[in-house]
Amino acid sequence: MLTHLEVFEEPVLEFGYHRHSANPKAGLYFYGPADTKGRPKHIKIGVIGTPTGIQLYGRWARAINRYVSPPVDSSLNHVPFPGFSALMGATIAAEPERSVALSPARLASAIRMGRRHEAVKEAVSLYEEGIRKSLDEDFGLDVWMVVIPDEIYRYGRPKSVIPRDEAVKSNLVISRRRATEILSGSRSLFADENAEAETFLFEPNFHHQLKARLLDCRTVVLQIVRESTLEALIQKDASQQRRRLQDPASIAWNLSTTLFFKAGGHPWKLAYVRPRVCYIGLVFKLFPDSVGDTRKACCGAQMFLDSGDGLVFRGTPGNYYNPKTKQFHLSESEAKALIERVVAAYVDRDVNRLPPAELVIHGRTRFNSEECKGFSDGAPSTKITTVRVSDSSDIRLYAPRDTPVLRGTALQLDERRGFLWTKGFISELGTYPGREVPKPLAVEIVSGETALSTVMKDLLMLTKLNFNSCVFADGSPVTLRFADAVGEIITAVPERFSMGPDAPLPFKHYI
Repeated sequence: MLTHLEVFEEPVLEFGYHRHSANPKAGLYFYGPADTKGRPKHIKIGVIGTPTGIQLYGRWARAINRYVSPPVDSSLNHVPFPGFSALMGATIAAEPERSVALSPARLASAIRMGRRHEAVKEAVSLYEEGIRKSLDEDFGLDVWMVVIPDEIYRYGRPKSVIPRDEAVKSNLVISRRRATEILSGSRSLFADENAEAETFLFEPNFHHQLKARLLDCRTVVLQIVRESTLEALIQKDASQQRRRLQDPASIAWNLSTTLFFKAGGHPWKLAYVRPRVCYIGLVFKLFPDSVGDTRKACCGAQMFLDSGDGLVFRGTPGNYYNPKTKQFHLSESEAKALIERVVAAYVDRDVNRLPPAELVIHGRTRFNSEECKGFSDGAPSTKITTVRVSDSSDIRLYAPRDTPVLRGTALQLDERRGFLWTKGFISELGTYPGREVPKPLAVEIVSGETALSTVMKDLLMLTKLNFNSCVFADGSPVTLRFADAVGEIITAVPERFSMGPDAPLPFKHYI
C-alpha cells in the first residue's frame, strides 16, 4: 500500500497576447480573451420575452458596457467589472437585432395551469413558437436571450406548487394514473387520450425542456435569464432588488463570459496541456418514455483542449441498466461505435488530420471489461485510459491552521486510487469560496497505464473550463459537469423528440 500526500500547482490559463494567469478574472481584466481566429467583434442578439423583459434587456445592454463596482468588502474573488466592450473587445448593441414580444397574460395563464407537466409544456411552447417563427428570416443571430418573468422560474420547476387561489383549470381530461397506464403499454382506443398522456413525458423543467425542444435548430443558441437578474445590474440600490442575488459585478462577469463563449469566442484556454490528449465524459440518463423497456440515453462529451471547444455525442438508446447492480453500462459494440465517432470528430478538427494520441474517459461508475475492450477496438492506435470519478464523503482533511485544506491537495492510496480536493483554500484569492469542510473527489483508474498523479492533475485542470460562469474553478471537471448537463437536457423530452445520435452539437447549445 502506497499512501502519498501532495499539493499540485494551480493550472495556468492563457489569455490575449499569449499571457498567462491562474485567475480567469485577472487574466481577462489585464489581457483580454484568448487570441483566436474566430473571435467575435460584434455579438448579434435576439431577445424574446414580455414587453417588460425586452425593455429590461435594452437597459441591461447599455449598463453592461459600463464600469461596475465590486462589493465594498470585496476580496480578490470579487473584482470590478470594466465593461463588456473593454473586457472582451467585442460589442453588444443596446437594441437587439430581433425582438419577439410575448403576452404576459398568456404566459401567466399557461404557467398556472393545475397540472405541472401541462403548465410547463404550454409555457415552453410560447417561447419555442416565437423563436421558430423568426427562423424564417435570416438575422444571423449569435445568441437568443430568453428573458423570463420570475414566475416562470418559480413555477417552471419539477417540485413547484401553484397556490390554489392562483391555479388555472387544466385542459387535460385524462388522470395521471390513466396516463401512466397508457405510457406503460396499455394504449387507449381513443387517440385523444393517447395524445394527452404524452404530455406527462415532457419534464416539468422550463430550462431543460426549452433547450431540448430547440436542439434540432442548429443555429439557435439560448441564454435563459430572469428579469430580476437583468434588474440587478440596473438597480443601484440593492434594497430595490426583488430577490437576493450575487453582487452586480459578479453577475456582469458571469453573463459576459457565457455570452462571449456562446457567440463563438474563447474567453481563455489552458496554457499547458499534454499534446493530442482528448478527454471524454460519459454519463447515462433515463428517457422519460423509457417505461417498460427501460431504454436509456448515453451521453459522451468530448473536449478539445487547445481551445476549450467540445462536441456532444448521444449514444444509441438501449437497455443499459442492470437492475441487479443498479449500474449503467454499454455493450462492447456500443462502446466501440461511440469511440469511433469521437475519434472521427477529433481527426476532422485536427490540423494534421491525426487521431488523438490518448483518450481519457471519465465516468461516475466503474467501467466493465466489455466497455474497455470496445473503447480499445474503436481506437486501436490510441492509448486508452478509463477513470472513475465520484464525489466522496469518506474522508476529510483538516489543516493545522485557520484555513481549510488547500485546493489541489491529493491523497494517493496506491498506484490506481486516491482522493483529489478540487475545492479548498485558494492561495491566489486568499480565501475559500465555500461554506462547509471541502469534500474530495474519489479517483480510480479502471484501465490504462497513465500515472495516477497525471490523471489527477488533468482533473484539476478540467475544473477551469466552465465558460458558463467566470469563477476561479469548479468542483467538478468540465467533462462530467457538462455531460451531466447534456443528459438532463436530452432526456427532458421523449426520445423521438431529442437529437439523433449522428448529429453532435457544440456544448454551447446545452449550457
